[in-house]
Amino acid sequence: MSRDSQTAEIALANTIDKNTMPTGPLFHVTPERNLASILSDGLAPQIGPRSGDLGEPAPRIFFFTTLEAVETALTNWLGEAFEDEPGALVVLSVDPSGLTFYSEADYEVFTHEPILAENITLGLGLDQEVET
Repeated sequence: MSRDSQTAEIALANTIDKNTMPTGPLFHVTPERNLASILSDGLAPQIGPRSGDLGEPAPRIFFFTTLEAVETALTNWLGEAFEDEPGALVVLSVDPSGLTFYSEADYEVFTHEPILAENITLGLGLDQEVET
C-alpha cells in the first residue's frame, strides 16, 4: 500500500480526541502460540488473516477498550473467527502511553504504530474468567 493511500485511509477513521485518549490498559486477543514472540518482540501492525478477510486497507493493531468488550467479542464474532485456530487464546494488556489511536467503533481502537514488548503483559488466558 502506498503512503498516500494509507494516509487517506487513516483520514477516514476518527482520530480519538486527546481528551478521550485511552489512559488505562487496552486489550489485544491473540492465539497463545504468538505469546512468546509478542512478549519478546512486541506487536507490529499487519494485515493478518482476519483483517485480510475483511478487506482492511492498511496494517493495524486492534485493541478492545474494556474487558467487557473482550468478553462480548469472544462470545460472538471474534470467538467465531478463532474457531478454527488451534490452541488457546490469550488476552494481552497493553499500555497505550505515547501512541496515537483511531476508532471506528465504540468498543475498539487501533493504531498503525508498533507496540514495544515492555508495554505488553499477559492479561489472561481464555480459560480464565473475564471479570467486567
